[in-house]
Amino acid sequence: MIKPLIVGVDMGTTTGLAIYDLEKNLLLTCSRKNFSINSIIKEIMNFGEALVVATDKKKVSPSIKKIAASFNCKIYSPDHDITVEEKRGILSIDIKDVHERDALSAAAFAYRQYEGMFNSISRALSAMHLGQYKDHAKKMIVTGEAKNIAEAIDMIKPKEDPKIKTEFKEVNLDWKNVAKKHKKTLKRLEHKYEISRLYSEKMEDRVKTLERQKKIYLEEESRKNENARKELLKDKEIRKLHIVIKQLQFELSKQKKLKLTYEDRIRRQDEVIEIQNEGLVAVVLIPDFSNDTVSRSVSEFDVTNKVVWIKDYMPLKTSARILAKKKPKIVIAEMDDKMRAFLKKSGIMVIDSVEPEMRNYYGAISPKELESTMKKVEKRDFKKWLVEYKKR
Repeated sequence: MIKPLIVGVDMGTTTGLAIYDLEKNLLLTCSRKNFSINSIIKEIMNFGEALVVATDKKKVSPSIKKIAASFNCKIYSPDHDITVEEKRGILSIDIKDVHERDALSAAAFAYRQYEGMFNSISRALSAMHLGQYKDHAKKMIVTGEAKNIAEAIDMIKPKEDPKIKTEFKEVNLDWKNVAKKHKKTLKRLEHKYEISRLYSEKMEDRVKTLERQKKIYLEEESRKNENARKELLKDKEIRKLHIVIKQLQFELSKQKKLKLTYEDRIRRQDEVIEIQNEGLVAVVLIPDFSNDTVSRSVSEFDVTNKVVWIKDYMPLKTSARILAKKKPKIVIAEMDDKMRAFLKKSGIMVIDSVEPEMRNYYGAISPKELESTMKKVEKRDFKKWLVEYKKR
């Protein structure tokens, strides 16, 4: 049986193509400019025949319909255009080419629709020692040739021959006459056998001659096509290796990122310990007061009950709300009165007129300088409040 395939296609000026077999082995991922429908069909046929042609768009393009019609197979289209986040979530390898990524994600979503049923068929047939028929059974279910797994298995498993029952009846025979008839029949059969033997010998000689001619012809054709065959096999092996390399590169990239993150955390912790050993207070730096910068900083550093230094302040309430939720103890920044009052209600003190010494990750400040500045700010805030109170 020709190998059935799950095929993902992303049509366009540059077309992406991805092919899975029914065990979700990735056989091909590629993209080409001006990739014609006939060329796509030929490329698919290099690996087998399409059982399902998939797209990542809700609306199926005419080109996808033509490809599916050429294989007389099903079309998979999602109930909405698949988003970039959904594609990244379902793919296990990092693919930079967007056309290959879109085609591969379409094939992956299509495979996921049938994956449970495919796994059940594989387990059932393996238990019956009929694993060689699993692709056939899966195809029958997808095409509707069989209504369910049980019916598919029943249709493909080898049938046992019914036992032939023979009834014996007792008869009376004239054994001498029967023996004479059998002798005549035997001589006639011996004569036919001799004729058949001579004919068979001649036929064997003819077959041997034809086999020799066939061998010579195949050797000539083999020499002609050997180079082409080697190039084809080489191209297929290169594509397989290319896929494996991509998978390994993705895994290596993940491991490198994890390693760098771990090393970075260790260096940060070492710096905090170094600052504390000097009798200083570690200060978390937030370069500016934009939403993205504040969100990223409070997620990377634990700012709860810590001292935070906002170097470039901007009056943004959304950023202040993000910071207030994390409950730092002190914020060093040149802030307006409204923002200071907002943070003060959240139990956060805002001070200014002080600048920590910057290290690699954290700032460092003397506890005495910090305490002195806090007292000055409290005194200044009290005077402002007193002036405002007298005006009432």
